[in-house]
Amino acid sequence: YGSPGHYNLFESLMSGRDIYSLEDDCPPPDDARRKIFQAQLIKDWAMAHQLKHLVDSCPPEDVFLVLAGKAHLTHYHGVPEIYSWLQRADGKDDDPSDQLLVCASMMYEIDLDERNDKENDEVAERTILASEVVRGSLFGEGAGGSFEKPVADVLYVYDEEDWSDGEDNEEEGSDTDASDAVKKETIEAYDKVGSTAATPGNVRKARAILTYLGYTEEEQAVIGDQDIYNYQGVGNPFLLANIKKGDHVIDLGSGLGVDSFVAAHYVGNEGEVLGIDIAKKEVKHANTRGENRGVSSFVTFQHGDIEKLNDVESDSFDVAISNGAFCLAPSKEKAFASVYRVLKPGGRMSICTTTVRKNLDVETQWPLCMKMFVQLDKIKPICEAIGFKNVKVDLSDSDLEFELEGVTEEDFDDANDKSGREKIHVGSSEFKHLEGYDMNDLCARVVVCGEK
Repeated sequence: YGSPGHYNLFESLMSGRDIYSLEDDCPPPDDARRKIFQAQLIKDWAMAHQLKHLVDSCPPEDVFLVLAGKAHLTHYHGVPEIYSWLQRADGKDDDPSDQLLVCASMMYEIDLDERNDKENDEVAERTILASEVVRGSLFGEGAGGSFEKPVADVLYVYDEEDWSDGEDNEEEGSDTDASDAVKKETIEAYDKVGSTAATPGNVRKARAILTYLGYTEEEQAVIGDQDIYNYQGVGNPFLLANIKKGDHVIDLGSGLGVDSFVAAHYVGNEGEVLGIDIAKKEVKHANTRGENRGVSSFVTFQHGDIEKLNDVESDSFDVAISNGAFCLAPSKEKAFASVYRVLKPGGRMSICTTTVRKNLDVETQWPLCMKMFVQLDKIKPICEAIGFKNVKVDLSDSDLEFELEGVTEEDFDDANDKSGREKIHVGSSEFKHLEGYDMNDLCARVVVCGEK
């Protein structure tokens, strides 16, 4: 047995439903996850029973530290709630003052993203207290919660990097600053895209691109007209991914969810797909689309950095796919090392990315994305040094510039696009000088495959 409040919490974590939103548009929990909730309850009852056994068998002055995920503890649901029931069933007093619940949240989860804001105590405190997550979870202002108790007695807000560490040398500090700058620019650009992703785009143009890249008619039908124009990749990871029914797949840089939905088609509801993206608004859009498509029970999207994947367990995925995100990862070594860590032994990767065939001219002004491209001849040694076996860099469809059938020049003329959709492209006047370059001679789109 589990309380209605516990199921409300559990379902929101599974579906991405924002129970802490201050708006009055939060839907009720979906009953579709009632069966899987029973698995959650088995764990909670087992933990609570073991905790009670330990407490009963130890001196009364002993103190116990219980570490568990949010679905097992927050709002005093799960283990604390069941422990209280067991105490009362045993005729013992349940004294809340004997318990202290601490919940940890990272700064980005409460809209504290800017480095300067994080380092300014006054600004950080003001931002934290004004956050919807804090107001909704800790102060009970959320529209979808209706919890009897706040998310925790103490909300511990932390960051994963310590910028105040002065032991790094000047060169390392410079590299960190450059990496932060790249990620900040990437987040800002793709959050803009996410904010207009619900606006319909050019389906004909999108189908022409995906057809050229080798997406089958079946895969394009799975994507559907409501999502196909939100494709953001540089290739087709499914040509070499060999995804099977029941597989657990992680999509790194999942964007607006297009490839994740194709992966979901292959794994079925016996499998799992987890999308990771650095742009929160794209993550939010993808979760909404997953809900609308009815696949959110086994397809979820989380905010994260592909160079770290701190919230993803090791050895947990059969397949890792990516379609363009590695282009903008400042450290390819860290990104591929993250892939290796989260794959199960024998797991495989299919990573679509763009490379440079030769060194870029230092006197030429290049767009940020091209400056981040890894050199073609370095990518295989990087993967092999990490531990990947049978590494292959597929160049069978490597052209950066190509002709498309079934579309006109007007389809690619932004002046004709009145939709208001934000886009990522190089077509600004500051890069007009690149029109004389042969991009197919300079760059190559590749698919990097390997096994753990």
